[in-house]
Amino acid sequence: SYAQGMNLIRAKSEDMGWGITLGECARIWKGGCIIRAVFLDRIKQAYDRDANLQSLLVDPEFAKELADKNAAWRRVVALCAT
Repeated sequence: SYAQGMNLIRAKSEDMGWGITLGECARIWKGGCIIRAVFLDRIKQAYDRDANLQSLLVDPEFAKELADKNAAWRRVVALCAT
């Protein structure tokens, strides 16, 4: 949901010429969200590494984590389907 939301913010910012910096959005949101503060730090770091990142899903660190968890997700889906 964060990846989708960031993509929506980026698209509207580009359409409207707002110049929103996605890493800065994550930093600001962190201030109001104690529970997800560490995750928002990771999002900010991803955009700090590449301000033109097309999606959080293709950031090298997020992509690696997704790939590492793929087998476990497949097991959960298989269990739910049976």
